[in-house]
Amino acid sequence: MLKFVLRRLTFSLPVIFGIMIVTFTLARAIPGDPCLAVLGERATPEICDAYFRRNGLDQPVPLQLAISIVTILGPGLTNALLGITITFIPQYARLSRASALSIKEREFVVAEQAIGASPWRIVLASMRAKTRIRQSRGRG
Repeated sequence: MLKFVLRRLTFSLPVIFGIMIVTFTLARAIPGDPCLAVLGERATPEICDAYFRRNGLDQPVPLQLAISIVTILGPGLTNALLGITITFIPQYARLSRASALSIKEREFVVAEQAIGASPWRIVLASMRAKTRIRQSRGRG
């Protein structure tokens, strides 16, 4: 029974994070000014600026998402790192993919593919090529 409960909890975590991200996105997509919605029509621009600064609405959207994750999970370094990781992983994934695609068209990769090398051998050949370039430039 304990194994069943733990498995269900494990599978529910991605669903909970997905719902949290969808809710966060929908809250940002709602038209209108949040300051006017909360403080009413009598809010001056100075009051709205203070409201945005106090609530972190003047920060970039990924940082707002990280702050909301930490707010939901509670204070702590682990939760802060989790919030930052979830928020910024897509940017690093894009960079990694772009780097891999740029290497994919190089001559040594095409040569390795032509001789029928496995993907792991191609990765090792890429690492050897980068090492040779650094050593020839005097950085290695």
